[in-house]
Amino acid sequence: MTGNTAPFHFIPGLRGENFPKRLRCAEESPVITTILDEALDDGNLIRFGLALHPYLDTFSHQGFSGILSKVNDIKNCRALSHIPRPKLKSMKMLINDLIPCQYLLWDDG
Repeated sequence: MTGNTAPFHFIPGLRGENFPKRLRCAEESPVITTILDEALDDGNLIRFGLALHPYLDTFSHQGFSGILSKVNDIKNCRALSHIPRPKLKSMKMLINDLIPCQYLLWDDG
């Protein structure tokens, strides 16, 4: 499975001193910002929308890579629920408040 998801869901952050660490996702990495810039310059909203998915993945998958590696090891994984969210006067926030909120915290392996 890592062979077909890594290129799309785990955009390399290019940070770190060795190859596996350079493959970890990192928010605002040069790779994803270049992809977004090119999609915007193209003027194709569908292409831009498709580029937004891996861009968001760089935040949700940050610190992880799409390869089997020790850099993906975690310790002390624990779930936190009921983290307070900011209250905004919008339908979007109303819908978000209805969805259960759960986060995972961990230490790097």
